[in-house]
Amino acid sequence: MEPVSITIITYVSLKFVDQFLKEEGYGRLKKFFFPAKKYQNRLVKIIYETVEEFEKIKTIETASNKFPFYNSQILFDELNKYILFNNSQTDYSSVIELLKTNTNILTPSTSELEAFYDIFTYKIKKDNYLKKLFIEENYKTKIFDLGESLIRIERKIDTISSTVQTLHSETTFQPNQDWFKEQCKTSIDDLAACRN
Repeated sequence: MEPVSITIITYVSLKFVDQFLKEEGYGRLKKFFFPAKKYQNRLVKIIYETVEEFEKIKTIETASNKFPFYNSQILFDELNKYILFNNSQTDYSSVIELLKTNTNILTPSTSELEAFYDIFTYKIKKDNYLKKLFIEENYKTKIFDLGESLIRIERKIDTISSTVQTLHSETTFQPNQDWFKEQCKTSIDDLAACRN
């Protein structure tokens, strides 16, 4: 290869690498400084706020080897069920029974559990941003898919309508003046032919 060709290839290669690093580097910095807002992150924040608020209202004495019910995975699984089944009535006694399965959890009273759930549901209902994130993450693709399906259905309906119109025009006979004149002329010719 000639030195000029090598220089050109090197220059172009360096430009490609520079552009790639510029785009990737910017993308990574953007993600680092401006992380994507996610429903899950927002929900975790609300759960932590609920725990903090509950601890202010009700202090729970912890034994050396036990932790409060609101720090258990069992409770968070039940909170997720509440979110998933949207406003379904919570069976506090079944939640307490689930919490009793782990001996390291301080089992709450029904009133403590109700108080915790009340704070949680209040925070969920008043947080419009959480609702927006939930819709964006769970329903926007479904809405888009439904829109695509509706467009396909609309096209099929248009095709069916066009076919019905064509069939209707083919089966419906609407004579005009010229047709009547032609029929009269043909009839007169037929009568004249019969006389001869």
